Amino acid sequence: MNATEILAVLAVVTGGLAAGMTVDRSIVALPAWRHLNVEAWAAFSRYADLGNGLYLYPAVGVSTWLLSMATAVVYTVQAGPSEAAAVVYAAAVVALIPVFATTRAVPNMLKVRHTDDDAQLMTAFAGFQKWNNVRAVGQTLGFALNVWALVLLLLHS
Repeated sequence: MNATEILAVLAVVTGGLAAGMTVDRSIVALPAWRHLNVEAWAAFSRYADLGNGLYLYPAVGVSTWLLSMATAVVYTVQAGPSEAAAVVYAAAVVALIPVFATTRAVPNMLKVRHTDDDAQLMTAFAGFQKWNNVRAVGQTLGFALNVWALVLLLLHS
């Protein structure tokens, strides 16, 4: 395996983790929290997202973004197979969607740390859910593109 293929494998692994965690939250966790009171969501989020999540989520998300970008850069430098170009570059561009969405989701989550006001918590929940859903779409699409890029790289190497 060359460097581009190794980076693509790592991007697939971290991208799968990121997409899985975010899709689970979008489809399972947040809809369930919507049926409970917002104070329960805030209490959970303080221990989960603002606890260990402060380390895990950024590590996986940033790693996926960096690995997708690094794959594109090394692919260019190593003059990878032309059949993979569009997909490798698309994966790198799409990797920016979760980064942007995270810059919008995080401020909503951070509001939870310092308030018990129901109205502020409901606003924070709605904002976080909206941007988490955008992030989930971006991470899922990015994961699919990274898998496709890896397949093309391996088939044409």
